[in-house]
Amino acid sequence: MMYFNRLLLVLLCFTLWSCSNDDDNTTTDNNILIGKWLRSDYDNTYEHSIHFEENDFGYTADKHTTAEGIVSTAISFDWSVSNNKITLIFDSHTIISNYSFTENGNLIINDLSTLEFIKQ
Repeated sequence: MMYFNRLLLVLLCFTLWSCSNDDDNTTTDNNILIGKWLRSDYDNTYEHSIHFEENDFGYTADKHTTAEGIVSTAISFDWSVSNNKITLIFDSHTIISNYSFTENGNLIINDLSTLEFIKQ
């Protein structure tokens, strides 16, 4: 009986050690990015935003407000996320960057901007 208990304990230990740890801090859920993110330096005259849409489509938008009116531009891109890296594929270039979130939920894309993006 003592032999059986030791064997059972050893098997239990091996079983527990062989379990994988799924808490690896990598973000692969694209849904957390979906939406409009406004760069933190916005004011009444200028806004720069990045929009992540479903189906891996997105665009950046600039909006300038002057006395003559509003001028805006948009540039589309395809995007994907893997292992806390985001890939943005524009017509003329590709950006592959680490990304993260601040404690208050702002988005940081290291190779896109030195400023944070605030979800709208």
